[in-house]
Amino acid sequence: MCGIIGIVSNKELTSNNFKNALNKLKHRGPDDEGYLLYNGKDILQCSGSDTIETLKRQISLIDNVSNFKQFLFLGHRRLSIIDLSPAGHQPMEYNDSNLWIVYNGEIYNYKELRNELEKDGYIFKTHTDTEVILASYLRWGYECLNKLNGMWAFCICDKRKSILFCARDRFGIKPFYYYFDGDSFAFASEIKALIDLPFVNTSDNSEAIIPYLYFGLHDFGEQTFFQGIKQLLPGHYLIFNINTKSIELKKYYEIRFNPELGTYDEGNAKVYSEQFFNLFKDAIRLRLRSDVSVGTSLSGGLDSSSVVCMMSHLLKTEPEYQRVIGKKIKSFTADFQNFHLSEKKICR
Repeated sequence: MCGIIGIVSNKELTSNNFKNALNKLKHRGPDDEGYLLYNGKDILQCSGSDTIETLKRQISLIDNVSNFKQFLFLGHRRLSIIDLSPAGHQPMEYNDSNLWIVYNGEIYNYKELRNELEKDGYIFKTHTDTEVILASYLRWGYECLNKLNGMWAFCICDKRKSILFCARDRFGIKPFYYYFDGDSFAFASEIKALIDLPFVNTSDNSEAIIPYLYFGLHDFGEQTFFQGIKQLLPGHYLIFNINTKSIELKKYYEIRFNPELGTYDEGNAKVYSEQFFNLFKDAIRLRLRSDVSVGTSLSGGLDSSSVVCMMSHLLKTEPEYQRVIGKKIKSFTADFQNFHLSEKKICR
């Protein structure tokens, strides 16, 4: 989990506005802090109080910026999972600083994509999945989303085209909220990072609030409790044109019904089960790619129990996974005293 934020505005904003907004996301990324300011010509990278020490000595402190007239701002709070070195610092650049990204998530097939891109001549300076997204965008454009296996919310600033390319994963695992009033544009991982920006309209949205209070509904499509703030829907991307100040929304993914899967042949039950086992094993194997220890939530239900069993299987059959799992699987169960939803009894 990381925190991302971006602002494009000609309004009078100070570096304090940016810093305070990003601080609202500190809990999402305690390991590093990064800023990028852009005025249409020059780029200035800045550090904050939580920036990795080795980088603090190389880039300006955001508090000391006063005379840089930026109109575009990107900010990032990092929770380090892959490539824990300072090389994973964000905002991250690629292609001679023509592309910059802030990103929250994990691309599980980043090693396979990296190998494919290296064969096409693309060069990498880090071991992060973040850099793989940038190279994938440079190689395939918007179609890069169809190559990614994972969960993500990111924004790529493409200086060549003067656009922001923002995307959310297929099922909306990672959050992405945005505000646009025809002039100023801003996005963030959480609404709380947007509501204190001076140009954001925080009028209440009765179309969401009333159904929530009266019916207990939680899904309002792109609507939120605030009239001016929307969420980018799962399986969608957004293009913000910096020059024309316009937004284009596009759906890139939807589940399609496959009629061939609707027929079940009992004689092929063993084949089906083997196919499912291999797919499930591959999904767990990919999610164990990490430079930190990996644990799992265990509620005692079929889904979480299956994940723990597969992790145990991999631990026994492929000892290299001990590096991230440990000798014993670390599982976490929610326990509430005197509450019927406690998972403790189920998991004993």
